[in-house]
Amino acid sequence: MSIAKEISIKINSIKNTKKITKAMEMIAVSKMHKIQKKMFLIRNYYNKIKKIIFNLLFLNINYKHDFIFKKNNSKKVGFIIVSTDKGLCSGINSNLFKLFFLKIKKKKINKKNIKIVSIGSKSFNFFTHLNYKIISYVNNINEFSIFKKIIGPINSIINLYNKNKIKIIYLLYNKCINTFKQEPLIKQLLPIKKNYKNFNKKKKYNNNYLFEPNKKKVISKLLIRYLETIVLQAVIENITSEQSARMITMSNASNSADNIIDNLKLKFNKTRQYFITNELSEIISGSMNI
Repeated sequence: MSIAKEISIKINSIKNTKKITKAMEMIAVSKMHKIQKKMFLIRNYYNKIKKIIFNLLFLNINYKHDFIFKKNNSKKVGFIIVSTDKGLCSGINSNLFKLFFLKIKKKKINKKNIKIVSIGSKSFNFFTHLNYKIISYVNNINEFSIFKKIIGPINSIINLYNKNKIKIIYLLYNKCINTFKQEPLIKQLLPIKKNYKNFNKKKKYNNNYLFEPNKKKVISKLLIRYLETIVLQAVIENITSEQSARMITMSNASNSADNIIDNLKLKFNKTRQYFITNELSEIISGSMNI
């Protein structure tokens, strides 16, 4: 019966594993629902501030700001890469890194000209291992300390842009399309693309704005807040994507555990039946020889 005993031990082991995956699934569901509320709020906030920014820029079409019109001869390119801190969340990190390599290949960007701000330990470990230049990083982000932790790294790369040490900055993250779909995205953060497609030029905009202390300072502050909001939204979207992906991964793992247990139970019963049949045969053979 040693074989049957081994099968029984395997069944118990997989049951214990299933308890863990089921618990992780429930934790991911809980975290996902919490961060989803913040995700929808930040999306609304982003849409509002974007509308205000482009409204002001449209009304002040001749206003020149470095975030929009600045050009320099630097060959350096900055990337803000938002990844997860933990694994077991499907392939959202690997898909994001693939998008990064596709971008640098398409733009023919030399490795030595790349500067990275890493948000999340997975991207930090990955690009450190590949010897990329990481100018700033932050790990162990949770929904309660997102803005405080990311503000420093964001400012570090924006300062390099202001000093003409970086020509362009890209932002990479996973956008949560829905609970079952996450999509890696890349956005140009700086310079800001001055795009008025969403604005009707025939519309009469209200230009009765009062600026304190002055127009330039107000628009400049709003542009900085706009950039911070884009990165903040990216981080929250990425956390939501992480929890959604982990929920699905753990659910699939639990279902796989059920299938394996069912197969092992069938094997256990067949093995047990085989040994019982053999014992009965031996008993019958013994009784016939008496």
